[in-house]
Amino acid sequence: MKVDFTKKEVISNIFKNPEIKPAGILNTEKKDQEPSSLTDPEIKFLKWWKFYNRREGNIEQVKELFKTNIKTDLEFSDLVKSTRNYNECSKSYPIDKVKYPVNFLKCYKDFIKIDN
Repeated sequence: MKVDFTKKEVISNIFKNPEIKPAGILNTEKKDQEPSSLTDPEIKFLKWWKFYNRREGNIEQVKELFKTNIKTDLEFSDLVKSTRNYNECSKSYPIDKVKYPVNFLKCYKDFIKIDN
């Protein structure tokens, strides 16, 4: 019997349990690189990158900004909250109106708490 999970359920489980990795989450790694050789910031980046709703732009620039801004678990938790809020409030936007990841990382703290 095949069980289908919604994207929301998969993403939710990723952030509840860091051991769960959906298929394809490590697509950016080199073919000869073992997943266990990734560092904690790289794993966090890949989880966030998969979660963000517009994965465009210079990924190396985004990685550098991520490493510069997200150094602690608390900062990563805030980034996840703000990304969830931003994804929710921008879901009706055309994709060309959604912030590029590099621009979102510069102002992610603005989206940690959104009043409805």
